[in-house]
Amino acid sequence: MANLVGLAAMSHSPSWDLSRDLVGPGQEFVAAIERLRKFNGQKVDAIVLFGPDHYRNFFYDQMPQFCIGIEKLEGYGDYDSPKGQMPVQQELGRHILGNLMDNGFDPAVSLNMCLDHGHT
Repeated sequence: MANLVGLAAMSHSPSWDLSRDLVGPGQEFVAAIERLRKFNGQKVDAIVLFGPDHYRNFFYDQMPQFCIGIEKLEGYGDYDSPKGQMPVQQELGRHILGNLMDNGFDPAVSLNMCLDHGHT
């Protein structure tokens, strides 16, 4: 189905802006993001992203351990992050969901997921 070309684990921050040069605190973080954007020259067709919901879609009455967005993804636009429709690889999302379920996992699924600054 897909070839894994990279893996990154990192924090996020709503208080930085990649459109300007940053000097001082956060400079190394922004430099690391620039390196990730290149993925060693690999062509990247899809990114599988794990991140927090920040209580945007879920709250204490319904808080799944994992929720997979597989059809429509839309950015909130909070903290000057991207707003509106986001690209989604539906076939890959359904493939991941199927494999998880075949292996005994039962994640939640969203056909219309909103994403905040932690994802976009």
